[in-house]
Order: sequence, then structure tokens, then C-alpha cells
Amino acid sequence: MTLSNVWRNLLDLQHHKVLLIYDNVESSDLIRKYWPVANQGCALITARNHNLAYEPAETGIEVLPFDTETGSVFVLHLLSLDIAADVATQESKSAAQLSERLGGYALAISQMAALIHRRSWTIEEFLAIYDRFQSAFFSCLSLFFN
Repeated sequence: MTLSNVWRNLLDLQHHKVLLIYDNVESSDLIRKYWPVANQGCALITARNHNLAYEPAETGIEVLPFDTETGSVFVLHLLSLDIAADVATQESKSAAQLSERLGGYALAISQMAALIHRRSWTIEEFLAIYDRFQSAFFSCLSLFFN
């Protein structure tokens, strides 16, 4: 008996609803053998492949990037323990610029806010560093994603 058969049988024997999370799936072939046969719960698939919204899933929800204002509010919220109320007004312009530079992507904003927090930078300081090293940063990323 293969691992996928054991997994599916285990899910089929459950008397409780389950939530399965398949993160960063590239194709339906990768998860098909682990897809539950019985309707014993729900599955959440994160993927860039829009076809996965319909096979093996039945419906999909596209998560869109934040607009500049929402992204800015998100940045300030993530850093609210680090930024005093009087400084938040000064940093709001920088937060909007950060949101724009990161394309409004919540995960990117969250990761950069964590870096800002760890380094005890202001958003403005981070933007200066980001702008200075942006090409090197994207060159490193291209090694992983190309």
C-alpha cells in the first residue's frame, strides 16, 4: 500500500470534518493522489496556477493585491508596536511608498515589515536601503525562481 493510499484511507475513516491545506501547488497532478475521496471536509489550495481553482477544486477565490492605502494601513498596523502615534503620521507617506514598491502584496509587505522591526529601522530608512540594493535583491530572487 502506498503512502497516498494510506493517507486517503485515513481521511475516509475520519468521523470529523478535516481541513487540508495544500500550499504553493504547481499542478493538480501533485495533489491528486492525496485528495480525499469522501466529502469529509474542505481543502485550501494556494497556487499561482489559476486552473487549480476548478480541478481538483470546485471553486476558487483570487486574492488580489492591496491598493496603496490599504497596504499603507497594513504596514502601519504591523509596525504599530514600533511606531509611536505621533511618528505614525510622519511614517504614513513612507508606508504608502513601501506598499506601492511591493506591489500591494500582503506577504511581501508582511515580510518587509518583519525586517524593519528586527532591524529597528524606520520605514523611510528601509526604503533607502531597498532602493539602493533593489537590483541586487531581485537578482538573488531570480536565482530561486527562474
